[in-house]
Amino acid sequence: MKLTNVLIIDDDPQNVRYLTTILEENGFTDIQAASDGVEGLEKVATVKPGLILLDLRMPRKNGIMVFNDLRGDERFKDIPVIILTGEGGFLKHLAELRQFREDGQ
Repeated sequence: MKLTNVLIIDDDPQNVRYLTTILEENGFTDIQAASDGVEGLEKVATVKPGLILLDLRMPRKNGIMVFNDLRGDERFKDIPVIILTGEGGFLKHLAELRQFREDGQ
């Protein structure tokens, strides 16, 4: 069974290496990475990932903004996204994310 291609959008190289290792150990072979939200959105258009691992806090465009852009674009709105963060204030971000989903903004 061929596993889907994955795009990791995270500005921390250690996180990218860690996630890549976990994915590879579980059979994923087509793994791309982007180091910020702007690069991530550009790669989504070219890579057409089957799954996105998305950090919340990044330079140039944060994860919530990227998620919002993905959901607002017909081409990308159905791509599964797993949101990652190392921050303790995640619940605040989760509330923001829910607000985006409810408002459709």
